[in-house]
Amino acid sequence: MLFSCTKKTTPEGVLKEFVSKRFSQEFEVDDFQEYLAGEILNEVLAEDGKYLEKINASKNFKMGKFKINAKRCIEEKCFLTYSLGYSAPYDTKDENSKTGNVSVNIRKIAEMKKFEGMWKIFSITDVKTNFDYEE
Repeated sequence: MLFSCTKKTTPEGVLKEFVSKRFSQEFEVDDFQEYLAGEILNEVLAEDGKYLEKINASKNFKMGKFKINAKRCIEEKCFLTYSLGYSAPYDTKDENSKTGNVSVNIRKIAEMKKFEGMWKIFSITDVKTNFDYEE
């Protein structure tokens, strides 16, 4: 496994790599420990593979934009507000079954802390989500 010294030395680098990896390749349980720590890691590991299944489903979505909108740091703790856009297929699965794509735009806040000398994600909070359905 190759490690990049430049990407993981900043909270922005760790967050961007975590988000990009969600859309490009499958996660293994050990991958979470590379990016997450604290309560969020405990929650992910306690869900008996449900979170892993959910996050690996996003591998088939098409990632659009990723932008860090704001950064507020105090010593070795940062809050990053970021926007993420992606498109995904949908199926209503009812009697009027409709299929198509949905464009999703999300704004989130990630709490990042230095943990054992590396930046890790300690929490992610949803701020706003917009859906645009295309048939």
